[in-house]
Amino acid sequence: MFRCSVSSFPSVDYNTGQGIAGKGVDSVILSWYHGDMIKNVNKIHKDSLTLLDKAAIFITNIVGTMWCAIAFTILALISLPEAIHGGTSTTISWIAQTFLQLVLLSIIMVGQNLQSRHSELRADADYETNVEAKKDVETLMKRLDSIETEKLDKILAILEK
Repeated sequence: MFRCSVSSFPSVDYNTGQGIAGKGVDSVILSWYHGDMIKNVNKIHKDSLTLLDKAAIFITNIVGTMWCAIAFTILALISLPEAIHGGTSTTISWIAQTFLQLVLLSIIMVGQNLQSRHSELRADADYETNVEAKKDVETLMKRLDSIETEKLDKILAILEK
């Protein structure tokens, strides 16, 4: 029985595809072990986007910039004097409906875009690490096979004598 333990995954019996505790194993791990191609999830996601998805991402990328937040701030500040002259109720309405919704929305989107880019970079780095790890494991498996073959050949030679 061949078992492997990876830091973030449970110990696995690759003959059965079950974890030591009897739980199923993520199919990505099994496909990696069995030699299937490791997939770049960022590329798969980008390739699966429809035209409307791409339009939504384009708009989000524009609205989610600090330049857009600055433009919305200027736009909101244009109506501030009138809101102040309207009294407390109008000023509170201006803050809640104009300033918070226009400006903070853009700033929150900037933060989300930054977090999204960071996640994508991490996923790309994980993908590259997995590709290298797969190559290393394949090299080790070939070396182990050659060592086993050499040992079997020596045993057969001894038995033939």
